[in-house]
Amino acid sequence: MKKQQLDDAVLIQLHSESTAKGKSILEQACGKELFAPKPDEKWKKIITLKSVFAITKPTKEELAILNYKGTNDRMIGLKGAAELFHIVEALNGGKEHNWDNSNEYKYSNYWDMTSGGGFSCSGYGGWLSSSSVGSRLSLISREHAEHMAKHFPTSYKLFMQKKHERK
Repeated sequence: MKKQQLDDAVLIQLHSESTAKGKSILEQACGKELFAPKPDEKWKKIITLKSVFAITKPTKEELAILNYKGTNDRMIGLKGAAELFHIVEALNGGKEHNWDNSNEYKYSNYWDMTSGGGFSCSGYGGWLSSSSVGSRLSLISREHAEHMAKHFPTSYKLFMQKKHERK
């Protein structure tokens, strides 16, 4: 008997249209992980602060900080921090880290602020944590951290650099 290979997409379609018994047979033959729901990738469309705030819905008090247009360096840093908190919340899609789980990776960007090219993202950091307090800027995946660094460097600059350094 000739063995045929079926495309994963075909198998997934068959699974979705099958009875409980049919689903069970497909899961035994191919493994349950093939039919597990894929993670939501709406976060990839979050590329502007407008798209962030459409998700996070800042409060009146937060808007006072987020809309700050003055020159006070502390307020500018606070504005950058507030932007970052909202960006992380939107990208993580409401998923919270389990800070008691030292086997769960947490991701955060780190920046080279002394490079010859000026302010630049040096990469991301992934770590295991046994902390009982969490970081407000931790992301749920490496891909999320890279996305945040690519699309929101200005928010990091506002938060991390003094006025004379933000050029």
